[in-house]
Amino acid sequence: MPRKSGQAAALPIAASMVSERVASALPARRRVGRYVALALTEDSFEVFRQLILRNALEALHNPSRLLGSQHLYNSVAARIPHIVMETKALIEGFVQELLIAGELRRLVTVSRSHSAYQVVVSPDAEPDVLNGLAAITAVLAHRGTVTLNEAKVCVSKDLAATDQNVEILLGHLLRHGIATRDDLAGSRIETIRLPHADS
Repeated sequence: MPRKSGQAAALPIAASMVSERVASALPARRRVGRYVALALTEDSFEVFRQLILRNALEALHNPSRLLGSQHLYNSVAARIPHIVMETKALIEGFVQELLIAGELRRLVTVSRSHSAYQVVVSPDAEPDVLNGLAAITAVLAHRGTVTLNEAKVCVSKDLAATDQNVEILLGHLLRHGIATRDDLAGSRIETIRLPHADS
């Protein structure tokens, strides 16, 4: 496996993706998600973890974005010059560590096809997310229905910057049974309603 020079050469790699000769030259080992990661030094793991955190937070800001896990992994990888597949494979495990440590936050929602999935939230956007969910829920309880446009008024300006953010919040309420929808699966989430409310 050809190794890039500079930063990429110092980054950890997945043991199962390299030859024994390459693996034997990397004495530091650590379990990262489903992989055993190898590196020249133990410090390389923390350096890479911090690089992933920095790039994840960058991807989640300006404007605030709620990203599905796979989208976040790809966005982080795209921000690391000359990253090799053997290193890219470790991003998922490090992001999961950051979620467990509370350095990133997660929210479970449903897609347009009603499949549950996880989105990642930056810690400083979490209060906006929680306040937005509370405000949408209050409107839902009062009116019985909430449209996407009405929900945009309930959330912070940053979250309202993209319809996708607001759809994710509506999907979270659907996921937890707080609301239901009459739209066809696969279509954009335009309106949610109380489960007992007339459509």
